[in-house]
Amino acid sequence: MTFLKPRAATWTLVMGLLGCGDSAPVTDAAADGTEPDGGTDAGMLDAGEGVSFPACPSDIWAGLDDLEDVGELSACPEEELRATSLFQLTGVTIDNNGEAMVPCIAARCSDEFAYVATNSIPHYDFVQTTPNELVENLVVYRVPRTPSFLAATAVDDAAGFTGCVDGYEQHIASPGNATPTEPSGLCANTGETLYFENLSGGRVDYQAIPCLGTAAFLISGTSANAPNEAGFPDPWGNPAATLPDTAADALGALDLCGGHTGGDMHYHSVAGACFARDASGAPANSYVAATEDWNLEAELTGACTEESPIVGWSLDGYPIKGPCVCLARDDAGICTDVRRAYSSWVYEGLGSWEAESEVSSEGALDLEGMACEDNSDCADEDYRCTWALRDDGDDVVAAKQCVLIDYGWCSHRYAERTTDRTDRVFLDRCNGVEDADGYAHRTTMSFPYILGCYRGAPAEQAARGMMMGGGMGVAMCGGGLTEMCCGDGVCGGPETADNCPDDC
Repeated sequence: MTFLKPRAATWTLVMGLLGCGDSAPVTDAAADGTEPDGGTDAGMLDAGEGVSFPACPSDIWAGLDDLEDVGELSACPEEELRATSLFQLTGVTIDNNGEAMVPCIAARCSDEFAYVATNSIPHYDFVQTTPNELVENLVVYRVPRTPSFLAATAVDDAAGFTGCVDGYEQHIASPGNATPTEPSGLCANTGETLYFENLSGGRVDYQAIPCLGTAAFLISGTSANAPNEAGFPDPWGNPAATLPDTAADALGALDLCGGHTGGDMHYHSVAGACFARDASGAPANSYVAATEDWNLEAELTGACTEESPIVGWSLDGYPIKGPCVCLARDDAGICTDVRRAYSSWVYEGLGSWEAESEVSSEGALDLEGMACEDNSDCADEDYRCTWALRDDGDDVVAAKQCVLIDYGWCSHRYAERTTDRTDRVFLDRCNGVEDADGYAHRTTMSFPYILGCYRGAPAEQAARGMMMGGGMGVAMCGGGLTEMCCGDGVCGGPETADNCPDDC
């Protein structure tokens, strides 16, 4: 298996699109020797009054110098959730394979946007699940403070997307080789991708999240990505399909908080206990404490007793909350109706596209959806025995089954679900729902895990730097994915990261 080459710390400016471990206190909030946080323009970044953050490197905001439309920034108002929901990381260090690292996150606001700067270091001791090193990556995100749903401007109907037939036929012809780009059309390979669908309540418009790179950020400042990897080694595969049943089982592609390294630290799923805050806003749990009772089935279907807090922000400006949804409050603001969020995407398998193809699978995908107890029952390295949702008449149920890792988007199907249940609420295509406080995306332990799309418009995106990659994947220069490992699309030999130029 080949992986992205780690890079040194670099600057990324993201404007819209794009754990839990044992932490030891440091004696000084700026123990790395840097100056207190601030920018190159002290007037622009006047702290004022509002939400404050611990000292960060003096150049944490330097990326703003490249922008012409930032305007005057100040401390965010105390009612601004995009700032108050973030971790307070004063005194937190983590262990990165023997090296002490200090995570940092801070926020500033203009009238229109919240700006969040981070060094992309997780808030818990690094748990390595890929060969990629953990490296610092200075990032500035920008999100709307007053998001709104997209207007009806898209021309492509999601019902007409049949690109997954190409993924199916490619898998039948050559399972180890990917289609040139992610085929579903439901994530954006390049640029801005808009589409719509007609539902029982009328037309809804969406913007696709990027197939590779940042779609959101978590309250630690780390990136949240689409539910897929790149075209190699598992073509457009779903890394969360490798999550173990319990903490005692071997780790898969992700740690039990849902993240891994590839370019930088990023997340394809979210375990809520890893992002719990204490009364001061600091991380409430070490990695060990947050994950020692990890149980995938319970994370997916367990009963909710209290509502979930904000764990991140979509770059369309809407919050990302955990899976327990408050649908009603009393006059005192106490939640009176809390239910488990269920994704409306179910696993139907890549083989479900055979009916729309002229190519027969000849039994090559018969393992999909088969009941199993462990990976040995699936008897194929491209499959994992894991919990996933499936249709069950008028309902959706969780079942342990053989799931193909490849082509995550094409192996799952979304359908509007209106079943009235007192214990659950079904999410929309973007993995969100209108709760007692407004619209919010929800994290689930089934596809698409964090986001399926944007309901609002992300702010304009600038340079992506390190985050142009897609996790564990590697560029296949000259065919398949390009510009991930080598910016000029040129490799120095076989199509692996190890043979790309040193400066790529």
